[in-house]
Parts: sequence; structure tokens; C-alpha cells
Amino acid sequence: MQNITVFVNGCTETDTTGMLSPPTDGEYLKLCKILRQFPGKFREYYRMNIKAFDYILDSVKDDLQGYTNFRKCIEAEVKFTVALRYVLVIVVRININ
Repeated sequence: MQNITVFVNGCTETDTTGMLSPPTDGEYLKLCKILRQFPGKFREYYRMNIKAFDYILDSVKDDLQGYTNFRKCIEAEVKFTVALRYVLVIVVRININ
């Protein structure tokens, strides 16, 4: 089987299956993995420590992880990060008002 390079809606992948994968340059891959090296900054960004984040993520990981034959799914940890940041922004806005 020959290699296939696909670019659709910001997703790229070169493999033998032709499956699409999420982009590899998103917020999570650029910032959030680096934050794990700095517990103080991690706490400032997520409003919780790394241990609490991992505990909650492990609890909801199976519910967040998707499966499909058409493309590689966004990782549960990335979905959780985006959802958590969204909720934190709303909470901050409510507290300001």
C-alpha cells in the first residue's frame, strides 16, 4: 500500500491508512505539556494542581475519548483541557460582574 498525504480542514496525516489526524500545533501541544514542568504555572492556568487534574481526567477519560474509522480522534486530554479552560473563563467573567 502506498503512502497517502491528506489535508482537509486543517488536519494533515501521511500514512498508509489514509486516516486524518488532528493538527499537531494546537494550544495543548504547544503550552499545556510544557506547563506540567512548572507546577506553579500549571496551577495558575488550570486553577488546580497536576494531581487533581490527572485524577479528574482519569475519571472522565473514557467518556471523552471518541472512536471512528475516518480519522484519528482528538485526545481526551486535549478535549478536557479545552472544556476546562472554557468553564474557567465563564467563572472568571461571572466573578468580575
